Amino acid sequence: MLMNRHLFIFVFVACLIAAGEQNTVLARSLGKPELQKDTTNTIILHAQVKKWARWPSDCEKASVENIVVIEKPTSRTSGWKERWSMLACGAVVDIDVSYTSAPDGGTLIRTELAAKQTAELAALMSEVEQLHKSAKHAEAVTVAKRARALAERSFGDAHPKTGEAVFSLARLHQQYGRGADAEPLYKRALTIYEESLEPAHPAIIATTNNLGLIYLSQGRYAEAEPVLKRTLAAREKLLGRDHPDVADTLIDLANTYYWRSLYDDAEPLYGRALAIRRKKHGPAHGSVGLVYDNLGLIYQKQHRYDDAEVHFKCAISILENATGPVRDNVRSAIANLAQLYSALDRDAEAGPLWSRMLAPMTAASNGQPRQRNALALHKCGLAFRNKGKLDRAIGEFDEAIKLNPNFGDAHFNRGNAYFDKGEFDRAIENYSEAARFEPQGDNIYYSRGLAYSKQGKHELAIKDFDETLRLNPGYVAAYTGRGSVYEQRGDFDLALADYNKAIKLQPESAEGYYFRGNVHLAKGKFDSAISDYDKAIKLNPQADNAYHNRGNAYLEKRQYDKAIADFNQAIKINSDHAEAYNSRAWTKLQAARARDGLPDAEKSIEIKPDEATPWDTLGAINEALGNREEAIKAYKKAMALDPKHKISREHLVRLGVIQ
Repeated sequence: MLMNRHLFIFVFVACLIAAGEQNTVLARSLGKPELQKDTTNTIILHAQVKKWARWPSDCEKASVENIVVIEKPTSRTSGWKERWSMLACGAVVDIDVSYTSAPDGGTLIRTELAAKQTAELAALMSEVEQLHKSAKHAEAVTVAKRARALAERSFGDAHPKTGEAVFSLARLHQQYGRGADAEPLYKRALTIYEESLEPAHPAIIATTNNLGLIYLSQGRYAEAEPVLKRTLAAREKLLGRDHPDVADTLIDLANTYYWRSLYDDAEPLYGRALAIRRKKHGPAHGSVGLVYDNLGLIYQKQHRYDDAEVHFKCAISILENATGPVRDNVRSAIANLAQLYSALDRDAEAGPLWSRMLAPMTAASNGQPRQRNALALHKCGLAFRNKGKLDRAIGEFDEAIKLNPNFGDAHFNRGNAYFDKGEFDRAIENYSEAARFEPQGDNIYYSRGLAYSKQGKHELAIKDFDETLRLNPGYVAAYTGRGSVYEQRGDFDLALADYNKAIKLQPESAEGYYFRGNVHLAKGKFDSAISDYDKAIKLNPQADNAYHNRGNAYLEKRQYDKAIADFNQAIKINSDHAEAYNSRAWTKLQAARARDGLPDAEKSIEIKPDEATPWDTLGAINEALGNREEAIKAYKKAMALDPKHKISREHLVRLGVIQ
């Protein structure tokens, strides 16, 4: 009898529902021939049903998703009631079907929407939310349990509405810190949803997500991983890969790896979450600061201390300017940076941070939000630049300028980052823009002068150094910068005048003596050069270039042992000092120790393979060792790198290779 009723439900229930104004009707059983033949009336009423049930007019088929007996028969002749859940084109309608005996021996069937129970359940769920918002936790749980009982009684244990009620109760337990009570409820809700909903349905996503968070909070990281992976896949399918909710799940999943010391697995997930949040919320949003902090912890664990430091600094600068509860996390970021410094024995830097962490929280800095955010991103850019992360620095400066196009410091420091990359045209563009906003910025003209000098644009460089000194006559670096340009032009007397001025203004600075020593070296005044290099080294024992150039002065005086000792010291200070390796190789060649110089020439080429001079040195050493073909090969390489390399050309002419 039950199977027969199910076969006819698509037509029959539609007729019954639509027949009366109260969505209620009495009819004889399906077995009566006269009712089955009434096909015309059935088709007309089916269209009415679609309108009444809010199904689309082009929706032709419905399926029975669930049947629950809600009133059982008490005797062989008594009636019973079932609740049918019908799904058509994405919309679910719950219909109560009552069966009672008719006087003539048939069965009277009455159908109606389960509206009363649905409304009662909705009212209870709403009450739960209100109690929760009012912090009436015990009352909220009590009402949630009533809602669950009503759903089970009205819709059955496997109905999605029952799943909603179970989920609501689980969420309360989770929010009140009772994960152990929430876990079995979430599992039950998930089982219910899986029977009737698509895998990427929001209800399933919410359930797996919360279940994963419970495991995470309980330290059950291995169990959390597959559940959060499922959440991630479903959210990506439903919302797209760049949705903020996807970023949240990426962070949760990364946390499971972090706490299991799987740092290489966690890093790309945090990185992807950072990119999503920057794109969706803006690069200075508080949630972005939180991810910077997480990445800092990862990099510290990976012993990438420079990366850790810059990410902690970014987190601090962003969180300090954030508003709302997220700003409270700035203390954690400060503590993480302090711990990093302590671990690196940088206690002088750690101490102030510990004090800062313990101090009362001050209000966010004054100014408009866009200006505050621009300042935060500017600080972040400075941190990246200080660690040599130039592209990242430029990106942060770009974002700061987008927020505040008149931000002169951001233009200036973006110029510095381009200067560090050797992109002098772009550096000059940014310095010029910075000067437009800050025309009195002496450091801007100085930096642009350096960029011009790197390009060999001597007159423009001197003009900018002149302007720097007009604005600030005590700017020592501008004297050494201008002196260097004069030196490049061969104006040694003008260069010496500027270096003398720099030394007079700052006699305790090694730089002035070093530059003046270079002029003496260029003029062949080797003893004067050595005297100035001595002073520079005394003021700065780590001045590798001063050792190198003093070694060259000794080389010119043919004091080879002293020269080699200075080159050794330069290399000890800077193991990548290609020029020092080359000079030591050449000195050994001059001291009739050509074979000893061969490894130094090769090392210089290894460090700077595109420099012509080390190849010329290698050729000269091979020629001295009788390796004619190797020497020619090296000279040709030097010529290929620098067609104007005069010495290599002379060697090739002498060897008869070229005319």
